[in-house]
Amino acid sequence: MEKRKHKWYFYLLMALLCYVVWMVVGFFVGTMVKVHTASENNEGSSPEWVTEETAYGTERVLAVTDSEDALKVRIQLIREADSRIDLCDFNLKDDTTGKQVMAALADAADRGVKVNILLDGLHARFGGYTSKSLRALSGKENVEIRVYNPINWILPWTNNYRLQEKFLIIDNDLYLYGGRSNNDTFLGESALLNDMEVVVYETQPKLQGSLYNLRQNFNALWNCKEVHAKSFRLPSGSAEKVYSEFKSLYKDIGNTVPGSTKPVDWEAETLSTDYITLYAPKTDSLNRNTMFWDAMSEKILGADSALISTPYLVLDDKMEAEFLSATDGGTNVTMLTNVYATTYDLWGGTDFLKHREELLYGGLKLAQYYGSPAYSRRCILVDENTTLVGTMSMDMRSAYLNTVTMLDIEGYEFNQLVRTEEEARITKGILDTQIGGISVGTECKVVPISTRRKIAYHLIGLLDPLVRSVL
Repeated sequence: MEKRKHKWYFYLLMALLCYVVWMVVGFFVGTMVKVHTASENNEGSSPEWVTEETAYGTERVLAVTDSEDALKVRIQLIREADSRIDLCDFNLKDDTTGKQVMAALADAADRGVKVNILLDGLHARFGGYTSKSLRALSGKENVEIRVYNPINWILPWTNNYRLQEKFLIIDNDLYLYGGRSNNDTFLGESALLNDMEVVVYETQPKLQGSLYNLRQNFNALWNCKEVHAKSFRLPSGSAEKVYSEFKSLYKDIGNTVPGSTKPVDWEAETLSTDYITLYAPKTDSLNRNTMFWDAMSEKILGADSALISTPYLVLDDKMEAEFLSATDGGTNVTMLTNVYATTYDLWGGTDFLKHREELLYGGLKLAQYYGSPAYSRRCILVDENTTLVGTMSMDMRSAYLNTVTMLDIEGYEFNQLVRTEEEARITKGILDTQIGGISVGTECKVVPISTRRKIAYHLIGLLDPLVRSVL
Protein backbone atom coordinates (compact mmCIF):
# COMPACT_ATOMS: atom_id res chain seq x y z
CA MET A 1 0.00 0.00 0.00
CA GLU A 2 2.84 2.34 0.93
CA LYS A 3 4.66 1.57 -2.33
CA ARG A 4 1.53 2.29 -4.36
CA LYS A 5 1.18 5.62 -2.56
CA HIS A 6 4.78 6.54 -3.37
CA LYS A 7 4.18 5.66 -7.01
CA TRP A 8 1.29 8.11 -7.21
CA TYR A 9 3.48 10.82 -5.67
CA PHE A 10 6.16 10.04 -8.25
CA TYR A 11 3.70 10.17 -11.16
CA LEU A 12 2.21 13.40 -9.85
CA LEU A 13 5.65 14.96 -9.47
CA MET A 14 6.66 13.88 -13.00
CA ALA A 15 3.43 15.26 -14.45
CA LEU A 16 4.02 18.57 -12.69
CA LEU A 17 7.62 18.66 -13.93
CA CYS A 18 6.51 17.95 -17.51
CA TYR A 19 3.95 20.74 -17.28
CA VAL A 20 6.55 23.24 -16.02
CA VAL A 21 8.94 22.25 -18.81
CA TRP A 22 6.12 22.60 -21.36
CA MET A 23 5.23 26.07 -20.11
CA VAL A 24 8.83 27.32 -20.00
CA VAL A 25 9.96 25.81 -23.30
CA GLY A 26 6.72 26.76 -25.01
CA PHE A 27 6.97 30.32 -23.73
CA PHE A 28 10.49 30.90 -25.06
CA VAL A 29 10.83 28.61 -28.05
CA GLY A 30 7.35 29.19 -29.45
CA THR A 31 7.75 32.93 -29.23
CA MET A 32 11.27 32.94 -30.69
CA VAL A 33 9.97 31.03 -33.71
CA LYS A 34 7.23 33.62 -34.06
CA VAL A 35 9.70 36.51 -33.90
CA HIS A 36 12.04 35.00 -36.47
CA THR A 37 9.25 34.19 -38.93
CA ALA A 38 7.26 37.41 -38.50
CA SER A 39 8.69 39.02 -41.63
CA GLU A 40 7.26 36.20 -43.76
CA ASN A 41 3.76 37.45 -43.00
CA ASN A 42 4.41 40.57 -45.07
CA GLU A 43 3.77 38.78 -48.35
CA GLY A 44 0.37 39.71 -49.66
CA SER A 45 -0.39 41.92 -46.67
CA SER A 46 -2.31 45.15 -47.03
CA PRO A 47 -1.25 48.31 -45.18
CA GLU A 48 -4.84 49.16 -44.25
CA TRP A 49 -3.89 49.23 -40.60
CA VAL A 50 -2.04 52.53 -41.13
CA THR A 51 -4.84 55.03 -40.60
CA GLU A 52 -4.47 58.14 -42.70
CA GLU A 53 -5.08 61.64 -41.41
CA THR A 54 -8.16 63.30 -42.93
CA ALA A 55 -8.41 66.39 -40.70
CA TYR A 56 -5.61 68.76 -41.64
CA GLY A 57 -4.72 71.46 -39.16
CA THR A 58 -7.70 70.93 -36.85
CA GLU A 59 -5.88 69.00 -34.11
CA ARG A 60 -3.75 70.77 -31.52
CA VAL A 61 -1.22 69.15 -29.21
CA LEU A 62 0.26 69.56 -25.71
CA ALA A 63 3.43 67.76 -24.56
CA VAL A 64 3.15 66.20 -21.08
CA THR A 65 6.73 65.54 -19.99
CA ASP A 66 6.50 65.94 -16.21
CA SER A 67 5.20 63.08 -14.02
CA GLU A 68 3.25 65.38 -11.68
CA ASP A 69 1.65 67.13 -14.66
CA ALA A 70 0.78 63.71 -16.08
CA LEU A 71 -1.38 62.93 -13.04
CA LYS A 72 -2.95 66.40 -13.05
CA VAL A 73 -3.84 66.18 -16.75
CA ARG A 74 -5.56 62.82 -16.25
CA ILE A 75 -7.84 64.25 -13.58
CA GLN A 76 -8.54 67.35 -15.69
CA LEU A 77 -9.49 65.28 -18.72
CA ILE A 78 -11.72 62.87 -16.81
CA ARG A 79 -13.52 65.79 -15.14
CA GLU A 80 -14.38 67.16 -18.60
CA ALA A 81 -16.09 63.98 -19.83
CA ASP A 82 -19.78 64.27 -20.62
CA SER A 83 -20.68 61.03 -22.37
CA ARG A 84 -17.85 58.52 -22.88
CA ILE A 85 -14.38 57.61 -21.59
CA ASP A 86 -12.19 54.92 -23.18
CA LEU A 87 -9.13 53.94 -21.14
CA CYS A 88 -6.54 51.52 -22.48
CA ASP A 89 -3.73 50.60 -20.08
CA PHE A 90 -0.97 48.07 -19.58
CA ASN A 91 -0.86 48.22 -15.79
CA LEU A 92 -3.52 50.09 -13.78
CA LYS A 93 -2.41 49.58 -10.18
CA ASP A 94 -4.10 49.81 -6.80
CA ASP A 95 -1.54 52.31 -5.46
CA THR A 96 -1.69 56.03 -4.57
CA THR A 97 -1.92 57.55 -8.05
CA GLY A 98 -3.78 54.56 -9.51
CA LYS A 99 -6.48 54.99 -6.85
CA GLN A 100 -6.72 58.71 -7.61
CA VAL A 101 -7.32 57.97 -11.28
CA MET A 102 -9.89 55.29 -10.41
CA ALA A 103 -11.64 57.70 -8.01
CA ALA A 104 -11.97 60.21 -10.86
CA LEU A 105 -13.34 57.47 -13.16
CA ALA A 106 -15.84 56.43 -10.47
CA ASP A 107 -17.03 60.02 -10.19
CA ALA A 108 -17.46 60.19 -13.97
CA ALA A 109 -19.53 57.00 -13.90
CA ASP A 110 -21.71 58.49 -11.15
CA ARG A 111 -22.32 61.48 -13.47
CA GLY A 112 -23.66 59.10 -16.12
CA VAL A 113 -20.51 58.90 -18.26
CA LYS A 114 -19.94 55.53 -19.94
CA VAL A 115 -16.49 54.29 -18.83
CA ASN A 116 -14.79 51.52 -20.85
CA ILE A 117 -11.51 50.14 -19.47
CA LEU A 118 -9.29 47.75 -21.43
CA LEU A 119 -6.39 46.16 -19.51
CA ASP A 120 -3.55 43.81 -20.37
CA GLY A 121 -4.22 40.24 -19.26
CA LEU A 122 -0.84 39.67 -17.62
CA HIS A 123 -1.18 42.47 -15.08
CA ALA A 124 -4.90 41.84 -14.70
CA ARG A 125 -4.13 38.29 -13.61
CA PHE A 126 -1.32 39.20 -11.22
CA GLY A 127 -2.74 42.46 -9.91
CA GLY A 128 -6.15 43.46 -11.19
CA TYR A 129 -8.05 40.42 -9.95
CA THR A 130 -6.79 41.05 -6.42
CA SER A 131 -7.17 44.84 -6.53
CA LYS A 132 -10.06 45.91 -4.33
CA SER A 133 -10.26 49.31 -6.02
CA LEU A 134 -10.40 47.88 -9.54
CA ARG A 135 -12.85 45.15 -8.55
CA ALA A 136 -15.12 47.72 -6.91
CA LEU A 137 -14.87 49.99 -9.94
CA SER A 138 -15.88 47.12 -12.23
CA GLY A 139 -19.11 46.74 -10.26
CA LYS A 140 -20.21 50.33 -10.78
CA GLU A 141 -23.04 51.21 -13.11
CA ASN A 142 -21.72 52.67 -16.40
CA VAL A 143 -18.33 50.94 -15.98
CA GLU A 144 -17.20 47.97 -18.06
CA ILE A 145 -13.77 46.34 -17.86
CA ARG A 146 -12.35 43.93 -20.41
CA VAL A 147 -9.02 42.09 -20.50
CA TYR A 148 -6.70 41.60 -23.49
CA ASN A 149 -5.20 38.13 -23.92
CA PRO A 150 -5.72 36.63 -20.44
CA ILE A 151 -3.03 34.23 -19.22
CA ASN A 152 -3.28 30.91 -21.07
CA TRP A 153 -2.20 27.97 -18.91
CA ILE A 154 -2.25 25.54 -21.87
CA LEU A 155 -0.62 27.42 -24.78
CA PRO A 156 2.30 29.24 -23.13
CA TRP A 157 3.64 31.04 -26.23
CA THR A 158 0.45 33.10 -26.48
CA ASN A 159 1.30 34.74 -23.13
CA ASN A 160 4.03 36.78 -24.77
CA TYR A 161 1.56 38.88 -26.79
CA ARG A 162 0.94 41.84 -24.51
CA LEU A 163 -1.15 45.01 -24.75
CA GLN A 164 1.25 47.97 -24.57
CA GLU A 165 -1.18 50.67 -25.72
CA LYS A 166 -1.78 53.45 -23.20
CA PHE A 167 -4.32 56.15 -23.92
CA LEU A 168 -7.37 57.92 -22.55
CA ILE A 169 -10.10 59.19 -24.91
CA ILE A 170 -12.58 61.79 -23.64
CA ASP A 171 -15.83 62.20 -25.60
CA ASN A 172 -15.06 63.29 -29.19
CA ASP A 173 -12.61 66.13 -28.70
CA LEU A 174 -9.74 65.14 -26.38
CA TYR A 175 -7.33 62.28 -25.80
CA LEU A 176 -4.17 61.58 -23.83
CA TYR A 177 -1.65 59.33 -25.54
CA GLY A 178 1.84 58.05 -24.73
CA GLY A 179 3.93 55.66 -22.67
CA ARG A 180 2.69 56.06 -19.08
CA SER A 181 0.58 53.52 -17.21
CA ASN A 182 -1.68 54.68 -14.38
CA ASN A 183 0.46 53.88 -11.34
CA ASP A 184 3.13 55.29 -9.04
CA THR A 185 5.95 54.15 -11.32
CA PHE A 186 4.96 56.79 -13.89
CA LEU A 187 2.77 59.33 -12.08
CA GLY A 188 3.19 61.82 -9.28
CA GLU A 189 6.13 63.44 -7.53
CA SER A 190 7.76 60.11 -6.62
CA ALA A 191 7.62 58.56 -10.11
CA LEU A 192 10.46 56.13 -10.83
CA LEU A 193 10.46 56.51 -14.63
CA ASN A 194 10.41 59.60 -16.83
CA ASP A 195 8.12 59.19 -19.82
CA MET A 196 6.28 61.37 -22.31
CA GLU A 197 2.68 61.80 -23.43
CA VAL A 198 0.66 64.19 -25.53
CA VAL A 199 -2.82 65.66 -25.13
CA VAL A 200 -4.50 66.04 -28.52
CA TYR A 201 -7.37 68.51 -28.79
CA GLU A 202 -9.67 68.12 -31.79
CA THR A 203 -11.15 71.52 -32.61
CA GLN A 204 -13.54 70.00 -35.20
CA PRO A 205 -14.94 66.83 -33.55
CA LYS A 206 -17.07 65.95 -36.57
CA LEU A 207 -14.01 65.42 -38.76
CA GLN A 208 -12.32 62.03 -38.96
CA GLY A 209 -8.91 62.91 -37.58
CA SER A 210 -6.53 60.99 -35.33
CA LEU A 211 -9.02 60.99 -32.44
CA TYR A 212 -11.60 59.28 -34.62
CA ASN A 213 -8.98 56.76 -35.76
CA LEU A 214 -7.80 56.09 -32.21
CA ARG A 215 -11.36 55.36 -31.13
CA GLN A 216 -11.76 53.04 -34.10
CA ASN A 217 -8.60 51.28 -32.94
CA PHE A 218 -10.00 51.02 -29.41
CA ASN A 219 -13.28 49.60 -30.73
CA ALA A 220 -11.37 47.02 -32.78
CA LEU A 221 -9.38 45.96 -29.71
CA TRP A 222 -12.47 46.01 -27.49
CA ASN A 223 -14.25 43.55 -29.77
CA CYS A 224 -11.32 41.40 -30.97
CA LYS A 225 -11.13 37.69 -30.19
CA GLU A 226 -8.22 38.14 -27.75
CA VAL A 227 -10.32 40.34 -25.46
CA HIS A 228 -12.54 38.86 -22.77
CA ALA A 229 -15.08 40.51 -20.51
CA LYS A 230 -14.10 39.74 -16.94
CA SER A 231 -16.33 39.88 -13.90
CA PHE A 232 -14.29 40.26 -10.72
CA ARG A 233 -16.59 42.39 -8.59
CA LEU A 234 -16.35 42.73 -4.85
CA PRO A 235 -19.18 41.71 -2.51
CA SER A 236 -21.54 44.65 -2.05
CA GLY A 237 -20.42 45.38 1.52
CA SER A 238 -16.73 45.55 0.60
CA ALA A 239 -17.50 47.55 -2.54
CA GLU A 240 -19.35 50.21 -0.55
CA LYS A 241 -16.26 50.76 1.58
CA VAL A 242 -14.18 51.30 -1.55
CA TYR A 243 -16.81 53.66 -3.02
CA SER A 244 -16.62 55.68 0.18
CA GLU A 245 -12.83 55.83 -0.17
CA PHE A 246 -13.19 56.92 -3.81
CA LYS A 247 -15.49 59.79 -2.80
CA SER A 248 -13.11 60.89 -0.07
CA LEU A 249 -10.14 60.80 -2.45
CA TYR A 250 -11.98 62.70 -5.14
CA LYS A 251 -13.33 65.30 -2.76
CA ASP A 252 -9.76 66.17 -1.77
CA ILE A 253 -8.26 65.80 -5.27
CA GLY A 254 -7.79 69.56 -5.66
CA ASN A 255 -5.40 69.53 -2.69
CA THR A 256 -3.59 66.24 -3.33
CA VAL A 257 -3.21 66.95 -7.06
CA PRO A 258 -2.80 70.76 -7.27
CA GLY A 259 -4.41 72.38 -10.28
CA SER A 260 -6.40 69.31 -11.27
CA THR A 261 -9.81 70.88 -10.57
CA LYS A 262 -9.20 74.12 -12.47
CA PRO A 263 -10.92 74.51 -15.87
CA VAL A 264 -8.54 74.24 -18.83
CA ASP A 265 -8.56 76.33 -22.00
CA TRP A 266 -7.23 73.62 -24.31
CA GLU A 267 -7.04 76.02 -27.26
CA ALA A 268 -4.65 78.25 -25.32
CA GLU A 269 -2.63 75.39 -23.77
CA THR A 270 -1.93 73.52 -27.00
CA LEU A 271 0.18 74.03 -30.13
CA SER A 272 -1.08 73.86 -33.70
CA THR A 273 -0.11 70.96 -35.98
CA ASP A 274 -0.10 70.41 -39.72
CA TYR A 275 -1.75 67.02 -39.23
CA ILE A 276 -1.56 63.91 -37.04
CA THR A 277 -1.53 60.30 -38.26
CA LEU A 278 -2.16 57.24 -36.10
CA TYR A 279 -0.11 54.12 -36.85
CA ALA A 280 -1.95 51.08 -35.49
CA PRO A 281 -1.17 47.42 -36.29
CA LYS A 282 -3.61 44.59 -36.74
CA THR A 283 -5.36 43.55 -33.54
CA ASP A 284 -4.81 39.84 -34.26
CA SER A 285 -1.79 39.02 -32.06
CA LEU A 286 -1.09 35.70 -33.77
CA ASN A 287 -0.73 37.32 -37.20
CA ARG A 288 1.75 40.08 -36.42
CA ASN A 289 4.20 41.08 -39.15
CA THR A 290 6.92 43.69 -39.58
CA MET A 291 4.81 46.20 -41.50
CA PHE A 292 4.44 48.33 -38.37
CA TRP A 293 8.21 48.49 -37.94
CA ASP A 294 8.60 49.15 -41.68
CA ALA A 295 6.30 52.18 -41.45
CA MET A 296 8.44 53.61 -38.67
CA SER A 297 11.75 52.99 -40.45
CA GLU A 298 10.46 54.53 -43.69
CA LYS A 299 10.15 57.83 -41.86
CA ILE A 300 13.87 57.71 -41.07
CA LEU A 301 15.19 56.51 -44.44
CA GLY A 302 16.09 59.49 -46.58
CA ALA A 303 15.80 62.03 -43.76
CA ASP A 304 18.64 64.37 -42.86
CA SER A 305 18.54 63.46 -39.17
CA ALA A 306 16.72 61.25 -36.66
CA LEU A 307 16.92 61.46 -32.87
CA ILE A 308 15.44 58.24 -31.44
CA SER A 309 14.56 58.05 -27.73
CA THR A 310 14.03 54.59 -26.25
CA PRO A 311 14.43 53.04 -22.78
CA TYR A 312 16.48 50.16 -24.25
CA LEU A 313 17.87 48.77 -27.51
CA VAL A 314 17.32 45.11 -28.46
CA LEU A 315 17.49 44.86 -32.26
CA ASP A 316 17.48 41.84 -34.53
CA ASP A 317 19.36 41.70 -37.84
CA LYS A 318 16.47 43.16 -39.86
CA MET A 319 15.94 46.12 -37.51
CA GLU A 320 19.66 46.83 -37.23
CA ALA A 321 20.09 46.64 -41.01
CA GLU A 322 17.42 49.27 -41.57
CA PHE A 323 19.12 51.72 -39.22
CA LEU A 324 22.48 51.05 -40.87
CA SER A 325 20.84 51.54 -44.26
CA ALA A 326 19.67 54.96 -43.10
CA THR A 327 23.17 55.96 -41.98
CA ASP A 328 24.62 54.65 -45.27
CA GLY A 329 22.14 56.91 -47.06
CA GLY A 330 23.39 59.96 -45.18
CA THR A 331 20.90 60.14 -42.30
CA ASN A 332 22.44 61.33 -39.03
CA VAL A 333 20.94 58.80 -36.58
CA THR A 334 21.32 59.28 -32.81
CA MET A 335 19.91 56.80 -30.28
CA LEU A 336 19.17 58.20 -26.80
CA THR A 337 18.76 55.54 -24.11
CA ASN A 338 19.61 54.75 -20.49
CA VAL A 339 23.29 54.34 -19.67
CA TYR A 340 24.23 50.69 -19.21
CA ALA A 341 26.08 51.47 -15.97
CA THR A 342 22.87 52.35 -14.11
CA THR A 343 19.90 51.27 -16.26
CA TYR A 344 16.94 49.66 -14.50
CA ASP A 345 16.73 47.04 -17.28
CA LEU A 346 19.60 44.57 -16.84
CA TRP A 347 18.61 42.60 -19.94
CA GLY A 348 18.60 45.79 -22.02
CA GLY A 349 21.97 46.82 -20.59
CA THR A 350 23.44 43.41 -21.37
CA ASP A 351 22.22 43.50 -24.95
CA PHE A 352 23.47 47.06 -25.41
CA LEU A 353 26.99 46.07 -24.40
CA LYS A 354 27.02 43.02 -26.67
CA HIS A 355 25.89 44.95 -29.77
CA ARG A 356 27.30 48.42 -29.12
CA GLU A 357 30.36 48.02 -31.34
CA GLU A 358 28.47 46.91 -34.44
CA LEU A 359 25.99 49.79 -34.08
CA LEU A 360 28.82 52.30 -33.77
CA TYR A 361 30.65 50.68 -36.68
CA GLY A 362 27.53 51.19 -38.78
CA GLY A 363 27.57 54.92 -38.13
CA LEU A 364 24.97 55.30 -35.37
CA LYS A 365 25.58 57.71 -32.50
CA LEU A 366 24.69 56.33 -29.08
CA ALA A 367 23.72 58.81 -26.37
CA GLN A 368 23.39 57.35 -22.86
CA TYR A 369 21.40 59.25 -20.23
CA TYR A 370 22.72 59.42 -16.66
CA GLY A 371 19.91 61.47 -15.10
CA SER A 372 17.18 60.59 -12.61
CA PRO A 373 14.46 59.39 -12.73
CA ALA A 374 15.33 56.70 -15.26
CA TYR A 375 14.58 57.35 -18.91
CA SER A 376 11.52 55.64 -20.40
CA ARG A 377 10.51 57.81 -23.34
CA ARG A 378 9.60 56.44 -26.74
CA CYS A 379 9.73 59.12 -29.41
CA ILE A 380 11.48 59.77 -32.73
CA LEU A 381 12.32 63.23 -34.04
CA VAL A 382 12.80 63.24 -37.80
CA ASP A 383 14.26 66.42 -39.26
CA GLU A 384 12.52 69.60 -38.11
CA ASN A 385 8.84 68.80 -38.55
CA THR A 386 8.08 65.16 -37.70
CA THR A 387 7.62 63.81 -34.17
CA LEU A 388 6.68 60.17 -33.57
CA VAL A 389 5.32 59.48 -30.09
CA GLY A 390 3.96 56.22 -28.70
CA THR A 391 4.57 52.94 -26.94
CA MET A 392 7.07 51.39 -29.33
CA SER A 393 10.54 50.78 -27.92
CA MET A 394 13.47 49.86 -30.15
CA ASP A 395 13.21 46.14 -29.43
CA MET A 396 11.89 42.94 -30.99
CA ARG A 397 9.05 42.64 -28.50
CA SER A 398 7.58 45.95 -29.66
CA ALA A 399 8.18 45.18 -33.33
CA TYR A 400 6.82 41.64 -33.44
CA LEU A 401 4.89 40.68 -30.30
CA ASN A 402 3.17 43.46 -28.38
CA THR A 403 0.17 45.52 -29.43
CA VAL A 404 1.67 48.99 -29.82
CA THR A 405 0.70 52.18 -31.64
CA MET A 406 2.38 55.44 -32.55
CA LEU A 407 1.35 58.98 -33.48
CA ASP A 408 3.03 60.84 -36.32
CA ILE A 409 2.68 64.50 -35.32
CA GLU A 410 3.61 66.89 -38.11
CA GLY A 411 4.38 70.40 -36.93
CA TYR A 412 7.55 72.49 -36.61
CA GLU A 413 6.77 74.16 -33.28
CA PHE A 414 5.98 70.91 -31.47
CA ASN A 415 9.03 69.17 -32.96
CA GLN A 416 11.34 71.93 -31.76
CA LEU A 417 9.79 71.91 -28.28
CA VAL A 418 10.44 68.18 -27.85
CA ARG A 419 13.84 68.40 -29.53
CA THR A 420 15.03 71.05 -27.08
CA GLU A 421 14.17 68.81 -24.14
CA GLU A 422 15.68 65.65 -25.65
CA GLU A 423 18.91 67.39 -26.62
CA ALA A 424 19.16 68.76 -23.08
CA ARG A 425 19.14 65.15 -21.86
CA ILE A 426 22.15 64.37 -24.03
CA THR A 427 24.08 66.99 -22.04
CA LYS A 428 23.30 64.88 -18.94
CA GLY A 429 24.89 61.79 -20.42
CA ILE A 430 27.65 60.54 -22.70
CA LEU A 431 27.70 60.52 -26.49
CA ASP A 432 29.40 57.56 -28.13
CA THR A 433 30.46 57.74 -31.79
CA GLN A 434 32.75 55.67 -33.96
CA ILE A 435 34.79 58.64 -35.12
CA GLY A 436 34.80 60.96 -32.12
CA GLY A 437 34.88 58.35 -29.39
CA ILE A 438 33.11 59.08 -26.11
CA SER A 439 32.29 62.67 -25.13
CA VAL A 440 30.85 63.55 -21.72
CA GLY A 441 27.92 65.98 -21.56
CA THR A 442 28.38 69.32 -19.83
CA GLU A 443 25.89 68.38 -17.07
CA CYS A 444 26.79 64.71 -16.82
CA LYS A 445 27.93 63.13 -13.59
CA VAL A 446 29.51 59.85 -14.64
CA VAL A 447 28.81 56.89 -12.38
CA PRO A 448 31.21 53.96 -12.80
CA ILE A 449 29.69 50.55 -13.37
CA SER A 450 29.69 48.47 -10.18
CA THR A 451 31.35 45.09 -9.82
CA ARG A 452 28.00 43.46 -9.02
CA ARG A 453 26.51 44.85 -12.22
CA LYS A 454 29.49 43.63 -14.25
CA ILE A 455 28.97 40.13 -12.86
CA ALA A 456 25.23 40.33 -13.56
CA TYR A 457 25.86 41.41 -17.16
CA HIS A 458 28.29 38.53 -17.64
CA LEU A 459 25.83 35.94 -16.31
CA ILE A 460 22.86 37.38 -18.21
CA GLY A 461 25.01 37.53 -21.32
CA LEU A 462 25.23 33.75 -21.33
CA LEU A 463 21.44 33.53 -21.74
CA ASP A 464 20.98 36.64 -23.88
CA PRO A 465 21.27 34.96 -27.31
CA LEU A 466 18.50 32.50 -26.32
CA VAL A 467 15.95 34.87 -24.83
CA ARG A 468 16.67 38.38 -26.19
CA SER A 469 13.74 38.22 -28.60
CA VAL A 470 11.13 37.78 -25.86
CA LEU A 471 12.35 40.04 -23.03
